[in-house]
Amino acid sequence: MRRFTDAAHLVFESGTPAVRRHASWVLALFAAAQGDRPSAHRWVMAPGLQDGRPLLPRFPVDVTDEVQLARIALAMGDSDLAGQTLATVRRRSQLNPGVKTIAAVEAQVSGLVEGRIEDLARSVALFEESPRRLALGSALEDYGRCLTRTHREGGVAVLGRALELYLVLGADWDARRVRGRLADLGVRRRIVLARESGSGIPLLTGAETQVARLVSDGITNREIADRLFLSPHTVNSHLRHIYSKLAINSRAELARIVAEQAGGTPAPARRP
Repeated sequence: MRRFTDAAHLVFESGTPAVRRHASWVLALFAAAQGDRPSAHRWVMAPGLQDGRPLLPRFPVDVTDEVQLARIALAMGDSDLAGQTLATVRRRSQLNPGVKTIAAVEAQVSGLVEGRIEDLARSVALFEESPRRLALGSALEDYGRCLTRTHREGGVAVLGRALELYLVLGADWDARRVRGRLADLGVRRRIVLARESGSGIPLLTGAETQVARLVSDGITNREIADRLFLSPHTVNSHLRHIYSKLAINSRAELARIVAEQAGGTPAPARRP
């Protein structure tokens, strides 16, 4: 991502106007993902790109991008940008009747901008019938976050479902954000892993499953790297992803989870 954003900065400085708009949106998304909504808003409204109109309708984009634009606008109290974004998604929905993803985005943006929780619930229902699984996670997160204000237990359940979906999809960054939302509510959610014969731990990739099993055998990171023909850095990276996906913090906890799935006793954990 650092290399990507470095390239976006260069393009923004020297590209054609149309390409600069793409670069500006990339930088806005990256800032928003880091939680820096003021910078995201500045990139959306970058000088020289705007004529009093929002960034996104100026070129073809993914239909779910307006959700991010609405979030940025609302976070900065920019009611004009939020209203323009809502008008854009409503117009697109009118022009494309019957397209579930487009209708779902319109419902989600409407729910965010107008504070209509019933629209957020509708966006979840529509994304359920759409192939856009990451977008479904986003809709669940918005719905769960708003639901906690009036129905804490219901909101926690919805956020828990968003977390599970993000983990299955490998969206670690989003999963960490939802864990933070749950932690703010006093909830520590660890995903209960189903035992599946021959498939390893379901939430992990094949390489992560191999590393997890070797860790559970008490093998050090360097020994794992030698055995799997990987660099120690790669093994460390796999282990960080494993900890994040399973909501654990130690090799001992990982060994216990693997042993529970295998029906055995974990080997003593060794230091990396």
